[in-house]
Amino acid sequence: MECTLPRCVVLLLLAVAVPPVFADTDLAAAIASNAIDIRFFGTGGSSGDSIVAKVRLRETYGGTSLDISVAPGTQLLSGRAGEQNMVISRLRGRMTNAVQFEVARTIRATRSEQTFVFEAFCLDMELDNPAATTVLSVGTVDPILTCIVEKGGTTLQTQAAIWYLRSGTSQAHFNSKFDGGGLDKTQWAHAVAIATACAATK
Repeated sequence: MECTLPRCVVLLLLAVAVPPVFADTDLAAAIASNAIDIRFFGTGGSSGDSIVAKVRLRETYGGTSLDISVAPGTQLLSGRAGEQNMVISRLRGRMTNAVQFEVARTIRATRSEQTFVFEAFCLDMELDNPAATTVLSVGTVDPILTCIVEKGGTTLQTQAAIWYLRSGTSQAHFNSKFDGGGLDKTQWAHAVAIATACAATK
């Protein structure tokens, strides 16, 4: 199964609050210090709200909660051959039930396991989307990917910019992945411009 955007929104999520939260640490530091247990999973989607993480504080951590930031451009590496790696764009929020989340700017890890949802994009155009049972490990933060996901544009344009950067895909090949028709000439040119500008910052 190839990456296809119609599969990207597998969670129909409703944001219900926007708490102003400041991070105590970042994801890499929290993992390195063994403060948390965290597992990232796919959802079956390629783009949009396509990654979830289950997080809890370890018993050895001295506090009762820890606010953790996650950098845009953080890569997630698939644990299954044939399934794509992903890149995080932003944290969307903490799941409050199967279909709703509370908007959050940071992961708040507590003694109880909680689930967080992330906007993310696929990196490997021709591979399968990560399934809900696929565990992904945390990779490095790629500054070029950070630039792309922070420059905005539509979901399709961001995905196009990433695929253009990594594989040099054409507009026609990109559009062939999407039943809805993909991007028009102007939209495609904008995606290519984003990828080119970000690559030049390396």
